[in-house]
Amino acid sequence: VLVIGAALSDYGPLQPLVSIGMVASSAEAGSADGFQVVSNEADLDRAIDLGRQQGRGIMVDFSADWCTECRLVERNIFAKDEVRQQLRGWLLIRADLTHYDLSSKSLMQRFAVVGPPTVVFLNPDGSEIKEARVVGDVGVDGFLDKIAKAWREREYQTDAGGQGPKGKACDTFGPMGQWVVTADEIGDAGKLQVRT
Repeated sequence: VLVIGAALSDYGPLQPLVSIGMVASSAEAGSADGFQVVSNEADLDRAIDLGRQQGRGIMVDFSADWCTECRLVERNIFAKDEVRQQLRGWLLIRADLTHYDLSSKSLMQRFAVVGPPTVVFLNPDGSEIKEARVVGDVGVDGFLDKIAKAWREREYQTDAGGQGPKGKACDTFGPMGQWVVTADEIGDAGKLQVRT
C-alpha cells in the first residue's frame, strides 16, 4: 500500500487511499465538517469578506494533511459537541497548508504562523483577536477557554464600537489606554514628558 502511495502521490505517500481517490483529502472534503477550505490569500480574503458582510467572527484553522497533530485536534477538539456549540456563529475556515507552496507560505506569513496546527480568531473586520490564538493541541478545556476569550473580545469590540475607545488602536497600547486631556490641563504641549 505504501509503494502505491509513493508511486501515485507527490506529497502523500503515507496516504495511498487519497492518492487513488478512495478517500478525500482535507482540501477535497470541502466544508463537510463545517469548515470552508482555502489554500491561498485570495480565497481567504473572500471568506473574510463574507464574515464581514454577515457580521460574524472568523476562526482560521491552519492545517495540513501530513500534520498528525492536526488530525488529533480535529478528532479530539473540533469533533466535540461542547466545542461545536461554542463555535456556532463563527465562520469556520481551514487554511490548507498541505502542499507548502508559495500560496501556503503567504497565508502563514500573513498571520505569522510558524506551522500547523495553529488557530487564529478574527473579528468581522479581519483583525486578529491575539489573546485567543491557539498553537498546538491545548486540549478541549484550553480550546474552550480561547473561544471564550474570542467571544468576550468580539462583544467588547461590538459594544464599544471599534478600536479607538478601548485604547488599543496603536502599537504602544498600555494598560492605561488613551488619556484625553484639555489644552488648559497640559499647558505647553512642547514640554510634555513621558513617564513610564
